[in-house]
Amino acid sequence: IAGGLISSGSAHSSYAVGAVVIAGGAFAYVKKKSLPSLFGGLVVGGAMLIAGGLISSGSNFNGHVVGASGSALLVGVGMSRYLKTTKMMPALPMVALGIISSGYHLQKAYEWA
Repeated sequence: IAGGLISSGSAHSSYAVGAVVIAGGAFAYVKKKSLPSLFGGLVVGGAMLIAGGLISSGSNFNGHVVGASGSALLVGVGMSRYLKTTKMMPALPMVALGIISSGYHLQKAYEWA
């Protein structure tokens, strides 16, 4: 539809990141019994799913702001984990995913502002 009243698929990235983050938290819980990872995965992944829902419903700016916020949180958690453990996995993939997703959502929010 002309004028950008309907999302053109921008929600897919939010849904994908949300699913990956939730799955990662669940995997960490199953493998290491890490409740913080499970909780963090559910919170950040849930925020990304909410972002996708907002974008899908036409609230593009708000959805991308939520997506950028969730992605930034993922970067912060990943960096914190890396600095504490110096283990590359899973911290650096989390950071990379968060940076890419943050950049995408910030750009899209700017477009919808």
